[in-house]
Order: sequence, then structure tokens, then C-alpha cells
Amino acid sequence: MWQDHILTPTGLAVTDKGDVYVASLFGGEILKFNSEGDRSHFLTVNMPADVEFRAGDVFATVDALVGVSDPEAPAAPMTKPGGRLIEVDLH
Repeated sequence: MWQDHILTPTGLAVTDKGDVYVASLFGGEILKFNSEGDRSHFLTVNMPADVEFRAGDVFATVDALVGVSDPEAPAAPMTKPGGRLIEVDLH
């Protein structure tokens, strides 16, 4: 089945045409499943956390865990959390 080998799916978006985009956090990519269920690689990004479809564009939160300190590490000042928003125009 197509859900095999999706590493940590953390977000998905469905387009008006029925295509589904899935953020694979530790897979480092956004996958696309068309309305027939065929899987394809859409975009390579670093740590995508979520994906959204709006007005013909795909938006994704990437670099989601950059700057997060390890809870098992010795006490240290917390670094500023990472994360940024990107936009891909599908037109």
C-alpha cells in the first residue's frame, strides 16, 4: 500500500481536484498522491511539519525542529525555535 515508507507524516492537504500532499517530517520531503492514488515525490525540503493548499498554491512549514534542544542533554539555554513558511505556486 502507498502509506508504506512515509517517515513521520505530520500534515496533509487536499486540493480541489482531490490530490493529497503529505509532509514527511523525517523523510525530508513532501509527497503527492493524485486522485487515483498514485504516489509521487513533490518536493525535497528539510523537516516539513505541515502542508496547506490555498488558491492554487501549496504552503509548507519547513525546518520545523531546527533549534530544538535535546531533552536528554545537560541543561543549557533554550535556543530560538526554527521553522519557516514556504510557498509553491502550482499554476
